[in-house]
Amino acid sequence: MGYLKVNGRELFYHQTGHGSKTVFIVHGGPGLTLDYLKIVHNQLPAEDFTVVSYNQSGSFDSSPEYYRSVPDYATELKAVIEHFGPENSIVIGHSWGVAVVLELLLAYPSLVDKAVLMNGFCSGKQLKQAIQLRVDALPEDFHQQRKAHLANNDPAGYGALLFKDWLPKHVINLPDFPDDLMLSITQQGVEVSTHFIGSDTLNITGELLNWDRHDDLNSITTPILLMSGKYDYLSKEETENMQQKLGNAQFWYSEVASHMPMYEDPENFKNALITFLSA
Repeated sequence: MGYLKVNGRELFYHQTGHGSKTVFIVHGGPGLTLDYLKIVHNQLPAEDFTVVSYNQSGSFDSSPEYYRSVPDYATELKAVIEHFGPENSIVIGHSWGVAVVLELLLAYPSLVDKAVLMNGFCSGKQLKQAIQLRVDALPEDFHQQRKAHLANNDPAGYGALLFKDWLPKHVINLPDFPDDLMLSITQQGVEVSTHFIGSDTLNITGELLNWDRHDDLNSITTPILLMSGKYDYLSKEETENMQQKLGNAQFWYSEVASHMPMYEDPENFKNALITFLSA
C-alpha cells in the first residue's frame, strides 16, 4: 500500500503479487474505496499476477478533488497504468468502474490486452431503467419511507433504508456484509457520488445520466469477459445485449450472485476469472 502521484494528484493504491501479468482493478461507486476489492487481490495467484487497485480522485484517502466526467476518470486510469509501466495490461472494472474502463478501451485501445467488466452498464439511462425495474418490485412501505427520507433531507434514514431493503437484495446476496465492503461504503466519497449519481441513489439524476456508450461498443475489439449475477439490478438480458454489441466478449453468469459475485459465488467467480486471464 502507498501513494502514487498522477496528473498532480495523490492516489492511494494497493499492490499484491509478483507475477508477469499486471492487473488493474477499478472500483465502483463512484466514491467507494478499494477495500472491498482486496478479495479479488487474494483470488489471483501471486506467482502469476501483479494486481493493483487504487482509490480514484474524490474517494477516501486519495485527492479530495473529483473529475467532472467519466472520460476524465479514464484519463486518470491511463496515468495509473503508465505509472506502473506494463506493456500489456489487464483491466478489471466493477460497476461504475466498468464505465471508466469502457472509456479507456475506446480512447486508448492499445493500452489494454484484456478487460473484465463486472456488473457493469454502458449508459446512464440503461442503469436508471434497470434500477427502476427492481425498485418498482419493492413493497409499497419501502416507497413511502424512501419518499419521506428524501423529502425531509434525511440521508442517515435513507441510508439505513437502503441497507435494510436494497443492498441485501440487489447488491450482496449474503446474510452478513463483509467487513471490507462495509469499510468501502462507510468511507464513500459523497460529493463525487452525488455529482455522478444524484442525491437519490435509486433514481439517477446526475452527470452519469447523460453518459452513453451503447452505440460505441461494436468498435471495441479488446477480448472481454463480462460477469454478472441473477439478482443484480442489471438483468441477464442487458448483459447479453452488451456481449452481442461487443463481439469479442465472453459471458460468465452466476445463478446465486447479485452485484458482488466475488463474495457471493467466490469459487466459481475465481475460476472463471483466472481461466480468462490466463488463456
